[in-house]
Amino acid sequence: MIEKKNVLILIDTATTGGTLKSALGSVHFYGGHVVGIGAIFSVATQIDTIPIRALYSTRDLPDYAGYASDNCPLCKSGTPVDAICNGFGYSTM
Repeated sequence: MIEKKNVLILIDTATTGGTLKSALGSVHFYGGHVVGIGAIFSVATQIDTIPIRALYSTRDLPDYAGYASDNCPLCKSGTPVDAICNGFGYSTM
């Protein structure tokens, strides 16, 4: 389906780049050529040599922080979760 085709990867959020690296690998495996990456929010500015064009970045959310689950300073200090924000909305705990 994508062999010898130009492919634009669209993603909602790019934080660590892991999902995008998998997507790039899949496109290349099946013979496609990634011509661009678009995101709604992205921490990363590029993956490999491909720039990520994002609507929002850390310039727009300067207090944004992401941590590995074993390295979260709030978890280490015992700070409880106040709310959860996901595709269903914002829910206080």
